[in-house]
Amino acid sequence: MLSSPSCRTRRPTRALGTRTPYSEAELAEIVGWANGQSTAMRRHKAQVLLALTVGAGLYTNEVAALRVSDVEVDGSGVLLHVRGEHARTVPVLAEWEDVLKELVANVRPVDPEAFVFAPGRRNQKPQVVTGFVQSSNRSGKVEPQTRRMRATWVVEHIKSGVPPQLIAEAAGMVTLRNFDKWLYHYREFETEEYRALLRDEMRQQKRQSRAGQQARRQARELRTLRELRTDEPLLNQEN
Repeated sequence: MLSSPSCRTRRPTRALGTRTPYSEAELAEIVGWANGQSTAMRRHKAQVLLALTVGAGLYTNEVAALRVSDVEVDGSGVLLHVRGEHARTVPVLAEWEDVLKELVANVRPVDPEAFVFAPGRRNQKPQVVTGFVQSSNRSGKVEPQTRRMRATWVVEHIKSGVPPQLIAEAAGMVTLRNFDKWLYHYREFETEEYRALLRDEMRQQKRQSRAGQQARRQARELRTLRELRTDEPLLNQEN
């Protein structure tokens, strides 16, 4: 028996602090934070940070270490070839590709080994990223935090129906053992969305069932017709 939709919208019993994903409204605030920085350079840094976290789920140290040569642009989008302990290839969400495409086009001809976040620096420590965030203009209601940005990427993929194994691999998780912590935030569906999702799913199953029944019926009819045609010469000979 299915539990009531209200069970899906219930808040988690334990807080995950900085791992709590941004809601849609909060994410809009964070985008506003990036676009509202005081200089074009700082705005660009903030936009690149969002592309690598909200758009690709990178850890803070991976944001700091990623180089232009690790970014692959092709006809299917943008791939990040992450080095280090959790080496992997991560496709960037389509809506966050443009800022990285532009950066690669401008920087790669000059220095392909430049860092993606804040090219021209020599220090690749995570403090480069956290220091930028702390020194940024944070006058909005929502605090920009790289852990929450990454969490948003993870949970959005869960909501989109991407298999956990693929999310874990792209996120650099060693095992699925701790994956359940993200499921606490798979409560973003409101009751109406929850009902609509299940209603559509059940309707799709019914359509598939009806289509299968029709196909089987047509196959039986065709088989019967063939048998009748096979029997016709015998009937003619008897007559």
